[in-house]
Amino acid sequence: MTDPIGTQVVNVRIVFEMSDDENDPLPGETIWIGPIGPIPVRADDDRGMDAGREASRIAQAATTCDELVALVQNDPNPLVRMEAVPRLKARFPDSDAARSTLERALSDTDDGVRCEAISAVADLALPGAGDLLTAALSDPEPDVRFFAAIGLQQLGDSRAPADPTFFAYGNR
Repeated sequence: MTDPIGTQVVNVRIVFEMSDDENDPLPGETIWIGPIGPIPVRADDDRGMDAGREASRIAQAATTCDELVALVQNDPNPLVRMEAVPRLKARFPDSDAARSTLERALSDTDDGVRCEAISAVADLALPGAGDLLTAALSDPEPDVRFFAAIGLQQLGDSRAPADPTFFAYGNR
């Protein structure tokens, strides 16, 4: 089955216990959900899951604004930077250092970090957020464009695309 923009769509049900059903996704299998794209199915002991948990632990251990700023700006692991962004936003929303770090994270080399930064900038409605998110509409990564479009809608900015999904995934 395909959706209106030609993306393969798979109906997925969430399985809360082990199943022998041959239609359930297997660990390591990639499934498509709507226009967002492939979502890998991973077992709990998958190395990628371990890396994500470790990144979360590192970001959680940072308790001061300076520690979180340092993680967002300098950690070599994009998963750690991605985990640190929403924590920085939640714990220090009024800090000038946090706000400028979140703005700089909009140009991070990793698209996941950019998506998190876009959400943070929109959630905080930082001064100039509309201009920052409008610039992100031209990002080469569709997920970043989608988050920017949603962020602009959230801000009530007239530059927000009417259909963020089609804008990000359907016209490129």
